[in-house]
Amino acid sequence: MNEEEEEKIVVKLTVSVSKDIVCYAEAAGEDFANLLLSFLTVPLGFIVKRMRDASFKGCIYQLHKCVKDLDEHAALVSNILLPLRSILL
Repeated sequence: MNEEEEEKIVVKLTVSVSKDIVCYAEAAGEDFANLLLSFLTVPLGFIVKRMRDASFKGCIYQLHKCVKDLDEHAALVSNILLPLRSILL
C-alpha cells in the first residue's frame, strides 16, 4: 500500500481529564478490534524487554515474572487441571 491507499481507523474516545484515563472507546468496523487483538500474539517477554525503562509496565512485568518463575510441578498440575490443552497440543 502506498500512502494514498492507506486506510485510517477512526477511534472516538471519552477521556476523564481529572483522572487522566480513557473511559470509553468506539471504532467503526472490525479493523480496530483486529489490531488490538493482534497485540496478543506478541510474546510477553518481548514486550517487557522493549519497555525496560517504562514506568507503567508494573502489571505486565509482574505477570512475566510469575510465568518465568513457575516451577515444573506447577506445569504438571496445570496439565492435569487442563486436559484439553494437552490434547490440542
